[in-house]
Parts: sequence; C-alpha cells; structure tokens
Amino acid sequence: MKIEINKLISFLNRGNNNLLIIGKNFPFFLISFIKKNLVKNNFQFFNFSNLNENFFYNFSEDIKNKCFFEFIYEKDRFDIFIENFNKNLDYKNLVFINKEIIKNYKKKDLYFFDSELLISFSDFLDLQSFFEDKIKKYIEIIFKKFKFIEINKLFFLINYGEFLKISVFENFLKTIENEILKDQYSLFDLCTYFLKKDKSNFYLLWNSFKENYESEFWNSYWLKQFWNAYKFLDESEKNNFNYKYNLPFWFIKYGKLKFTKDIFEKILIDLYNQDIFLKTLGLENINNKIYACEKIFLNWF
Repeated sequence: MKIEINKLISFLNRGNNNLLIIGKNFPFFLISFIKKNLVKNNFQFFNFSNLNENFFYNFSEDIKNKCFFEFIYEKDRFDIFIENFNKNLDYKNLVFINKEIIKNYKKKDLYFFDSELLISFSDFLDLQSFFEDKIKKYIEIIFKKFKFIEINKLFFLINYGEFLKISVFENFLKTIENEILKDQYSLFDLCTYFLKKDKSNFYLLWNSFKENYESEFWNSYWLKQFWNAYKFLDESEKNNFNYKYNLPFWFIKYGKLKFTKDIFEKILIDLYNQDIFLKTLGLENINNKIYACEKIFLNWF
C-alpha cells in the first residue's frame, strides 16, 4: 500500500502531475481532501469539460499552479483521453474514471489510484503531515476501530470527526460501525435533494436512515453543509470560485444563480437556536426522535 500512498503524496507535493483515480462511485471525500491541500499550495482548479480551446492560450506564467479536474464516465471519452494523454505536464491533471470502463484496458503504461483501496494505519502514517494535530487524534481512533478501511471512507469519517468532541466521536463510531460507511453516498444525495428542493426524494431518503445517527451527528452534518453553502456564495460574490469543498455538484453549478448567502446565514442561526431550544427542554435525543434540523426542513420546502 505504501506505493499507492506515495503516489498520492507525490501529487499533493510538486512531484507527479498526473493522478488518475478510479472507483465504482465518485470518491467525494478523497477528492475534497486533495483539492483542499492543493489550494493551500496556491493551486487554482478548473473543470476541464467546461473549458474552450482558447482558454489554454491565455495562460500566464503561473501555469504550474493550475490543476485541471475531469470526470470520465464513458468509454468513448476515455479512449480520447488515452490517445491524448501526456505524462510530462507543466500543470496538474486530476481525473476520476469510472472503474467499469477501464476493466478491459490491458496496457500497463498508466497508473490508476483506486479510491476503494484498503489501507492500514501504518500505510497512512506518511499522510499525517497533511493534517493538524487535532485531526491526527481522530485518525488514531478510527484505526483502533478499523484495522483496514477504504481510503475514501476514511476521509469521510475524518471529515465529520473534526466537528465532534473526541468522546462523542468514539461513541459515534460505535453506533455507526455497520451503517455509516454504507450510507456515505446517501448523505451526499440527501444534501443534493435538500438544496434542489426535491421534497419527495429528500424525505424518502431522510426517513430511511435518519434514526441511524444521534442528534449530535445530524447537527454537525447540517451545520457543515449550510456553512459551506454560505461560504461558497460569499466567495462567489468576490469572484473567488475555489471554495467548493463538500458541496454537491448541482449547487456548485447553479447555487449562485438560485440563492443568496443571506438565506443560509438565516438557516444557520435558526438551526443553532432550535438546537438550543430543544436541548433546554431536554427533548432532542435519539429516543424521542426529535431533531433540530427538521424544523429547518419544514421551513425550506
């Protein structure tokens, strides 16, 4: 596993400029981790499919600080990509490829990073330099619970762990051991349905697994989603489009056209106040099946 981790580290640093990630599902949390660390190193991100031919002629000398991001879900697009592939780039090339379309690719001239790769704590040690000390404690707790874990699922747990106290996070892992790793893509869909105001699909999904988690998790989860939405819209007003972490693709594309940041500022305040209100009354707990966020849902749809 060290080879795979070293490939990732090389890409995050200024070594290898190509990272071709494969998987059955889009590895949202792994990609978010990569983006976040490259942005720290002053990289700009561009969705390759949205660019026109003239774009490449307008580069300034900072081409080495640009990263192009592409999704490949079709065999025809993959064939074109392979035909034009260049290992010696001056900029970074981050690509996600659906695993199904490369299963018949027999050549060994490309390295594919598997987002479903199982890693252990010893494999992960080299990556710890990319995390703050606080997060390292959560990583240790995760690996005490799971001897091996898929790398994207690991980043999923890290993503939410940083919003919980250590003691809450330990209990959280105990209660969701069999559920949360299965539900990670459902959580992503849940947020998408909410932001799109797709009431029918949202409540269908919400009611199917809301009781799997305690109120602390749901409060942290929704606060994070609403804060990211607010922050994205705030940065968009300043023509800064690099802030996209942990947001559904639909919102990144349409959010600034359909919403203002004031909407999410109000939601954040309302969620906080509702949480305090229920805790004061002693009502918000897993047994009573009452969650502060459900008041937000009623006002939203």
